Amino acid sequence: MSTLTPSDINAGNTAVGVVVVVAFILHQIPIYLSVDVSKHPKEDEKYFPEEARKPLAENSSASRWAGIARNNAENLWQGVIVFLVSKGCVERGSSPFYNEDKSDNKGYYKFLTAMMYLFVVCRISHTVCYKMGINAPVPVRSICFFLANIAVWCSAIMIPITMSKFKMPVA
Repeated sequence: MSTLTPSDINAGNTAVGVVVVVAFILHQIPIYLSVDVSKHPKEDEKYFPEEARKPLAENSSASRWAGIARNNAENLWQGVIVFLVSKGCVERGSSPFYNEDKSDNKGYYKFLTAMMYLFVVCRISHTVCYKMGINAPVPVRSICFFLANIAVWCSAIMIPITMSKFKMPVA
C-alpha cells in the first residue's frame, strides 16, 4: 500500500492552481469583451468612438462574448468548488490520523487530478467553440460542455467516498 507522496500533493496543488487561474481568466475575459458601450451613461460617450456606441447586433462578436460570459458564470464556479472540496477530502482521507484502515487514496488523487485537467481542457475548448460558432455537423461545443460536467460529477462523487473513510481521532 502506498500513500500520497509530496510529489502527488504538488501535482494536485498544481492542478487546482491551473483550474482556479483558468476559471478566473475564462470568466473575466468574456466579460471585458462583451461590454455594450451603447448602454453606458451619457457622460462616457467621449471615451468611445461613434461606431462603438451603436447597439450590439445579435450575432456580433461582443454578443458571443456575452453568451460565453453568462455560460462561464453559470458553470465555472461549480467545478472550482467541487475540485477544492474533493481534493481536501482525498488528502484528509489519506492521513493515518483520520483514516482508520490507512487505505490508499493515491488512485483517487491521481483520478481527481486527471478530472481537473479534463475540466480545464473542456472548458477552454467549449469557449473557443462558442466564440467560433462551432457546433455542427458534430456538436463539439456540446460534447466539451458534457465532458466538463462529467469531470465535475466524478469529482463530486469522490467526496462521500473519501469522507466515508474518515474517523475522528479519539482524545
